[in-house]
Amino acid sequence: MLSLANVHWVVVTTRVAASSPRPHVRCEDAIGAALLPDGGCALAVADGVGSGALGDVCSAAALAHSLAECVLAAPRAWQVHSILAGADAAVRAALEPHTCARGATTLVGAWLDSQGAGFVGHCGDSRAYLARIGASPPRMHRLTQDHSYRNLGLPTPLAGSPDDPARMLGLGCCDASDVNEFRVSPGDVVLLCTDGVHAHVPADWLQGSVLQAVGRLRGMDLEGAAEVLATLAQSLVAHARLHRSRDDASIALAWRRGLSNDAG
Repeated sequence: MLSLANVHWVVVTTRVAASSPRPHVRCEDAIGAALLPDGGCALAVADGVGSGALGDVCSAAALAHSLAECVLAAPRAWQVHSILAGADAAVRAALEPHTCARGATTLVGAWLDSQGAGFVGHCGDSRAYLARIGASPPRMHRLTQDHSYRNLGLPTPLAGSPDDPARMLGLGCCDASDVNEFRVSPGDVVLLCTDGVHAHVPADWLQGSVLQAVGRLRGMDLEGAAEVLATLAQSLVAHARLHRSRDDASIALAWRRGLSNDAG
């Protein structure tokens, strides 16, 4: 569990390895976040593909590149495209000393400035959501659409599922990555997660749990907000396990502070 905060954002991340019986020895998800000097933040999750080579190496390389490239300020759209292209190359470079086999990873990242303007970029089926507590009624919607065979209208491999990712970093698919602009209002929460969570938690339960937790954040200090977000992340992972998820599961949450009665 990682918790970060500044005057504008509270960020919490959590990662849980696959439950027994485990399909792989090491957790193949990678997750991270950073606070930026301009008051913004960056967060990302990556899911190394178990059917490829060294999924943990692939996800770690993509994640490290996506966060290292925005150390000064939240990037613009063209820079996010560049970050994803660099992450694609970073995966291949990380594999080269170890194997000639191909490996890949999904990745979704959010890059946010101090005023709530941001970009979400992704390749694969890791997802981003935005919970809008100020909407009437409060609601949560997806910021990304899975790059699955089904969604892209591509033929499904014989041993695969229509819902498997058809695009992944490490395979030269960076040109097909999606980058979208969005805005986070004070009190809203951005949620990123891998399919170890979203493929197993029913959509209505996910929305209800997130909105309930987000509604409690108003007026909280940094420590209290971080605790609420951490409890939410743990609850979502536990619910995925209840619904028979045996995959690695990763969640990153970012809450934008700034409501008139936010403490501290």
